[in-house]
Amino acid sequence: MAIMVYALLTYHWRASAIRRRDAGPYDDRLGPTVLCVFLLAFTDRVLPTRFRYSNQSISIGETCRIHITN
Repeated sequence: MAIMVYALLTYHWRASAIRRRDAGPYDDRLGPTVLCVFLLAFTDRVLPTRFRYSNQSISIGETCRIHITN
C-alpha cells in the first residue's frame, strides 16, 4: 500500500513539474530501488517457507512437461 501511495505522489509531482515546464530531471531513483529490495526480501522469506512446509518435492521436469506429437 505504501508503494502505491508513493507512486501516486511521484506521479503528481512529476505531472506538476512538467506542467510548470520546470527544468531538471524527472526520474525517480528511490522508488524502483526500494521496490526491488522489497521484492527480494519477500522472495527470500516466502520461498524457503513454501518449500519447507510442502509435503511434495517438486522438480522442474514434473511441472514443465511438454508433450509434442506429430
